[in-house]
Amino acid sequence: MDRPATIQPRLKTPPRDRATAPPTDLTSDSDAQRQELPPSVQRLIVLAPDLESGESELAQRIWLLASPRGLEILYVSLYKTVASEPLVRRQLATLAALTRDRRTRVETLVVLEHDWLPAIRQVWRAGDLIVCHQEQLHAAKESLASALPGPVYLLSGWYQRPAPEPSGRLRQLLSLVGSIGILAGFFVMQAEIARTYRDGAYYLLMGLSVLLEVIAVVLWARFLM
Repeated sequence: MDRPATIQPRLKTPPRDRATAPPTDLTSDSDAQRQELPPSVQRLIVLAPDLESGESELAQRIWLLASPRGLEILYVSLYKTVASEPLVRRQLATLAALTRDRRTRVETLVVLEHDWLPAIRQVWRAGDLIVCHQEQLHAAKESLASALPGPVYLLSGWYQRPAPEPSGRLRQLLSLVGSIGILAGFFVMQAEIARTYRDGAYYLLMGLSVLLEVIAVVLWARFLM
């Protein structure tokens, strides 16, 4: 596949009228500028980086690209563990709230993936412009620069390298220790059930404890995915 076009900016001062102005905190930067986008662009797919700060600056840059032509915006972010999903959703909700106005429709999508390419392929359609950071292109296991299905607009700033994930051996150790702890806890509970209860109550409580034990082990495994 041919390398997708990377759009080089031609900057102009953006219009700021009351009908299209975003919330005040988005328009506080008097030096903000926007790029003239190709007429074929209908939607921006923004690969949202991990952010601890700077949401308003990033949202302003995206708004400056989308609002003058009323383009749709789709913020996409990845999460790799169940524990990280709520934080990712909150970050995207903040970006969407800062970017949305009467002319700008904003949606968000979080995907359980380790790489951007499968997530992009789920949502890409003709007329989309992919907005991302140069570092995101290089961080992927596959070469996004040559595999993305459409044109790319490169941003600078706001990118923070994701925190390193636990190594495979550490994850296996945590899984083993956690599973042993769960099994040991339920073993003690089941021994107490066997000592205390008889007949119908014994079978009911024992069956319930086994079910809860299986659920706990599965949830622990998913937590470490």
